Amino acid sequence: FGNPIEFRLNPMCIRDRDLWHMRCPLICNWAVELHLPHRVFRQFGLFQPHPPEWEDTDKLLHA
Repeated sequence: FGNPIEFRLNPMCIRDRDLWHMRCPLICNWAVELHLPHRVFRQFGLFQPHPPEWEDTDKLLHA
């Protein structure tokens, strides 16, 4: 991989850093999947908090 000091990440890779920890649904055609970055924090040496309490959004979203 070469010398790590000379390695530079493309600016496009870190452009939207403020969105990386966002918890939101990802919608692609007919598939809806929750983006839950807090579930993998421990794999990267970060503190993994307990998941937030479950909240029923069925009535709020589909009323």
